[in-house]
Amino acid sequence: KYMNSPETIVYNKGKNLYGLNFARASNKRKLIIVEGYMDVISLHQSGIINSVASLGTALTENQGRLLRKYAEEIIISFDADTAGKAATIRSLDLLSGMGCVVKVLNIPEGEDPDDFIRKNGPDKFRELAENALSLVEYKISDLKRQIDTRDAEGKIRFINKVAEVLSKLDSHIEIEIYCKKFAKEYGISEGALYAEVLKYLSPKKSFKEVRTNLSRKETKGLESKSSNTEKEAYYTELLFFAILCIDNSLYKLIKDKISIDHFSNNNKEIAGKVLKRLNDGLGISSGELLNLMDTELAGEFARIIGKECNFEDNKKAFIDIVNRMKVIRLKERKGEILKILNNKGNIDNGEIQNLLEELNILVRELKTIQNFQRKEG
Repeated sequence: KYMNSPETIVYNKGKNLYGLNFARASNKRKLIIVEGYMDVISLHQSGIINSVASLGTALTENQGRLLRKYAEEIIISFDADTAGKAATIRSLDLLSGMGCVVKVLNIPEGEDPDDFIRKNGPDKFRELAENALSLVEYKISDLKRQIDTRDAEGKIRFINKVAEVLSKLDSHIEIEIYCKKFAKEYGISEGALYAEVLKYLSPKKSFKEVRTNLSRKETKGLESKSSNTEKEAYYTELLFFAILCIDNSLYKLIKDKISIDHFSNNNKEIAGKVLKRLNDGLGISSGELLNLMDTELAGEFARIIGKECNFEDNKKAFIDIVNRMKVIRLKERKGEILKILNNKGNIDNGEIQNLLEELNILVRELKTIQNFQRKEG
């Protein structure tokens, strides 16, 4: 038995961590934080010196700053009861918000660290600490415990909650890694999960057409591309790559209708690699595509996938993007033909006739696409 004394002017619990004086002397840059005094005493007696207690379940910002000062990694090991789990979630968010690397040690239901060590020994506790869950993994496992995923409705609700958790991560690479992990684990496509994440990254938008009037900031790095048409093609093609990375399944809509000839010279090499992977059934992710790009292109692509790809209807948006790519190429070829015809002194009548026939086909194709866009718009 021990007395849980109240706070006084001299002793403020929220500014201290029980056992920190011993834990920091262990020279380990990893601290285990538990709820109570007895848990720390039990851990220290078992040789697990790098442990401290929060002196109650409500971790404070002052305690968070102390933890960050003395540890590179913090492992939370609160009791497995309802109050302990709620405190774990609050502490995870607090510490993560302060820039700490934080994990959760999962103790069996109804036990605390002291109970667990008495039953299983310190080595088993160390094993739990080595296999501690990351912040995201713990939150997802907690969602899995709360939501019944045996029916379609429950699974949809669960996936939406997973997407909401992932959307709060700062790193796009981290988001992508977890999308791959959880998509495989829960039997859904990576693209579908990533698309749900993007809905939370910025306010929900209705379907929008591709913007072509880029701001000065957005066209930074495009100045070497001389014409507005080239800038428009560059942006639209990056948008094409971005939405395909989000949902690879969209490729089947245009698989037999697109080739690297539909891309500008600046993006032909990337397009060739992307289309080959998709044709081979390997798929493509934003992280893989970023690795294929130079720094300038990767920066613009990351901006587009983070801010410009939040569509209510990915299929409709994708078809619009593909049609705009076609329009750009058709208009470009139309301009080339008209330029040749304006200087037709060096070509014979047969070639002129062939060019006029090609021009006629181009005009009809442009009209068909533009009529479709007006109808869909």
